[in-house]
Amino acid sequence: MIDFTLIGHPFDIDHLYRYLKHLKPDLKRPRRELLLKLFEWTPPFNERQIEITSPNGRTARGNIVICPLLPEMVQDNNQRHFRSLCVEKVIAVLKLAESQGAKISGLGGFTSITDGDQGRLVARKVLGMAVTSGNTLTAMAAVNGVIEAARMFELDLSASTAAVVGAAGDIGTACCRYLATRVRCLVLASHFSFNLLKIAKDLRQYNKAEIIVQKDNVKAVSQADIVITAASSVAPFFRQDDFRPGAIVCDVAYPKNTFIDYQIENSPIFLFSGGLLASPVPVVMPYDMGLPEPNLMYGCWSEAIILALDEQYNSFSLGRGMIVPERMQFIWALAMKHGFRPAPFFFGEKIWSEKQIDRIRGIIDHWSLNNCRLRHESLRIDPS
Repeated sequence: MIDFTLIGHPFDIDHLYRYLKHLKPDLKRPRRELLLKLFEWTPPFNERQIEITSPNGRTARGNIVICPLLPEMVQDNNQRHFRSLCVEKVIAVLKLAESQGAKISGLGGFTSITDGDQGRLVARKVLGMAVTSGNTLTAMAAVNGVIEAARMFELDLSASTAAVVGAAGDIGTACCRYLATRVRCLVLASHFSFNLLKIAKDLRQYNKAEIIVQKDNVKAVSQADIVITAASSVAPFFRQDDFRPGAIVCDVAYPKNTFIDYQIENSPIFLFSGGLLASPVPVVMPYDMGLPEPNLMYGCWSEAIILALDEQYNSFSLGRGMIVPERMQFIWALAMKHGFRPAPFFFGEKIWSEKQIDRIRGIIDHWSLNNCRLRHESLRIDPS
């Protein structure tokens, strides 16, 4: 008997091949089309079983299950049958989890967006088991990360400009709601203009931050002190020079929204992976999870485990646009209660060192000094 199931998938075709190569080292790489077709035909399968023990002594056990889909299948508008196929695959995984006795399942990556409603529609197919997207904890981990980074760099949050890319998405909207009462200016960026205008209208009712709507992602982030990227995209779309020097950039997306060849050693921005936590004990995860330490875990999975540890088997995060700051703080407190902690600042497989952080401090100081000089010069009166 298990308490939870964690559902995941490769983030692209290369990741899929590396995973298969891990399982079968002598595997010759097949053609892309053949590999996609084989993966399309593959049923969901158990990858491994894990267990987590809370400081209070309660142990929760569960399975990691691979859902055979890729983000490009979900977002391929030219092959719409892929989207319905992906929905069927997620339902199949949930039914597998239910048959194995799981009391709650965590939807990882794109499995929560296949049905277009953050898992609410697919969850109706398994009425005997709770289902959560984990987006509430993921969003809280992201905003906690940027707030801690701002404190580390002595950035006055109440005087700062923050931008959220993917602001119309579930995680993006949650981050906006949390930051709207804490920053001076909040820039919302998304391709879904109707949803964005509605979100902006709601946020302006807080009467706190100035709310700006921007459809152009690059313009949205170009002058922001803090950026959270949470867009559902199959490939990165930001370059390093899209951000101002010294910017704090939290990439919550899976796959990543930011450039994949990022080098911590010489970067002019403070970029880190967001939406993750450190578990109370190391967990042996599937090969190549893109995490530098064995106790790091994605927020979408962590939420399901934490609810299982607390024996709260309910669909905590389900449906679009339902996340509010109070629920974010509640699940965060529950995570801390069961021994989870904020993840260290890292990107890719490298953790930010104190030396590298000091280098970013120097960049921020230099940029701030130049900015002050430019503002001062712009205020000078022309004697002529």
